[in-house]
Amino acid sequence: MQRKSTVAFFMALPLMLLIGLLVLYPAIYSLHLATLNKSMQRFVGLGNFKFLFTRETFWMVVQQSCIFAVTAVIFKALIGFIAAHFVHNIPAAKQRKWRGMLLVPWVIPPAMSTLAWLWLFDPSYSAFNWILALFGIDPIAWTGDAKQLHKDIPAITYVIGKEGGEIWADFYAVPKGAPHRAAGYALINFLLTPENNKNEVLFHGYPVADKRVLDLLPPEMLKDTIMFPAAESLKPLEFGAAATLTNPARAEIMARFKAA
Repeated sequence: MQRKSTVAFFMALPLMLLIGLLVLYPAIYSLHLATLNKSMQRFVGLGNFKFLFTRETFWMVVQQSCIFAVTAVIFKALIGFIAAHFVHNIPAAKQRKWRGMLLVPWVIPPAMSTLAWLWLFDPSYSAFNWILALFGIDPIAWTGDAKQLHKDIPAITYVIGKEGGEIWADFYAVPKGAPHRAAGYALINFLLTPENNKNEVLFHGYPVADKRVLDLLPPEMLKDTIMFPAAESLKPLEFGAAATLTNPARAEIMARFKAA
C-alpha cells in the first residue's frame, strides 16, 4: 500500500511542480511586486494598497469585476445547460466531435480570453487595428488624429469616456552620454520657442501647456473641446498608467521625472 502511494506521488510530482511554477510562483512574485514603488526599486509595504483604496477608479473596477463574476457564472451555467441539451440530442456517432469543439472555449481561463481580446482590440498595437491599417483605416485616434478627422469630416466626434482612460504627454530629452548634447539642447530650445511651438501646434493639432504658446494660438482653437476638453472630463484619466505600470524602464523614468 505504501509503495503504491509512493509511486502515485512521483507520478503526480511533475504536475505539482508545474502548478507551483505556473500558479504559486507568479502569485507570490505578484505580491512581492505589489509592495514596491513604481520604479520597482524601493519597498513601500502596503503603501500601494492605501493609495488604491482612496481611488474612485479602483472601486469602479471592483464593482465591474463583481458584476462580471456574477453574470459570468449565470451565463456560463445557462449556456452550458443549453449546450449539453444540444449535444445530448445529437446522434451518438457525432457527439464526440461536437463535445470536443464545445469544450475548447470552455476550458480556456477567462483571464486568457480577456488578454486575447485586449491584444486584438488594443487601441495602438492590436492585430485587429493592424489589419485595418492595411486597408487604409486608422486605429482608434489620439487627440491630434481626432482633431484632423473632425476637421475633414465634422460628423466625426471625439468623446472621452466617463469610465476613465489614459492621458499622455510627450517630452523632449537628451540621452545621457549623447556625443552632441549642446546641439540637442539647442534643438529643443528652438522647438520650444513660443513662435515655433505655436506653428507646431497649429500643424499637428495636439494641445500644449506652455502659457506663452497659448497666448499666441487662435481663440477658436483654445475653445476647441477636442484639444482642450473640460477639466471635469479629465478627472477619470490616468497619466501614462498603462506603460508606467507595465514597463519598469518607463516607471523609473517617470519616478525620476516626478522627483526632479
